[in-house]
Amino acid sequence: MAAQSKVGICNAALGHVGVHAITDIDDSTQGARVCKAHYESARLETLVLHPWNCAIKRRKLAQSADTPEFGRAYKYPLPTDCLRVLTATTDSSQARNDQFSYEVEQGALMTDESVVYISYIFDNEDEGSFSVEFAEALAYTLAEKISVNLGVDNGVRQRIARERAYKLQLYRGVDSQEASTGHETENAWIDARR
Repeated sequence: MAAQSKVGICNAALGHVGVHAITDIDDSTQGARVCKAHYESARLETLVLHPWNCAIKRRKLAQSADTPEFGRAYKYPLPTDCLRVLTATTDSSQARNDQFSYEVEQGALMTDESVVYISYIFDNEDEGSFSVEFAEALAYTLAEKISVNLGVDNGVRQRIARERAYKLQLYRGVDSQEASTGHETENAWIDARR
């Protein structure tokens, strides 16, 4: 996996809209100014669209001394870098059969469980750790956002939106293939018995 950079991602986005590349995000060019203005919102939007492998963390949550007024027995403050909870279990193995019901409210997870482990999408700001798929998805999201400010005509903006939808689907699929669901072992065992 090649290391990504903010300027590289911005240049990919600018290339999608047909604008010249930049050398620094703090350039005085219109392309640099627009990329700088929209980069963070595009990054956050792209992060929460899919559980990208480069943006997942796991953590055991600490119970809050405060309890919900009603409805749930326990309150767990979420990590400050948590953008979206993916799974919550009572077992550190993150077993699917150990999941339970919960709600997320105002930066805390509410539940009736006394022990909680979560996997979550974190606010990954380190471009060097971005997967190629995530960086490309981010470039398309950024291109869609900056196209209006750069005066790109409607036809090109529509093309970018179509390409973004197609590429996101493709990149999500590729990214998802790096996980095992546990069915491989099950199928191998079943196949061996046949």
